[in-house]
Amino acid sequence: MENGGVDDAVVWIDEIQRGKAFSFPPAQIDQKNCTYLPHVVLMQVGDVSITSQDPIPHSVHTHAQHHRDYNESMSSLQSDISLSFLQPDVISVRCDLHGWMQAYVVVAKNPYYAISENGGKYKLDGVPMGHYRLKVWSESLGASEQEIVVEAGKPTRADFILKSPTAQASGANQP
Repeated sequence: MENGGVDDAVVWIDEIQRGKAFSFPPAQIDQKNCTYLPHVVLMQVGDVSITSQDPIPHSVHTHAQHHRDYNESMSSLQSDISLSFLQPDVISVRCDLHGWMQAYVVVAKNPYYAISENGGKYKLDGVPMGHYRLKVWSESLGASEQEIVVEAGKPTRADFILKSPTAQASGANQP
């Protein structure tokens, strides 16, 4: 958190039916120094590649609402795996051997998703003119949403105030 901003929050436009094509980079997670890097991965429907640079064993145990759970072992003999996620969802990734290791994979339903960084900054490019519902989700601060209007040739700014998830229903408004 920098200047009150939140890193690793997922921001997206919900229910947009037109515009640009997906252009996300290939989805990859690395296990390095007993940490999942990056902490939040954004991907389109498809496969996420998980690699380990650590000399010790790990597990990759996923939990999702719309996908089957995976529980794969990784070691110096098996240091690369690929997992398929074929519909939008938020997937929790944990290592059963090292309880502090956790990451999230967000499978986007459209190309208008971003992950905040540098103190909460995010950018959604190529959004067609119109009225939209913009949403945000943070693993530790919950979710929020607001209406936005995108006009031709004008930047649209949207700031969020996230509240403690104890005041919100568990899992509500996840991407």
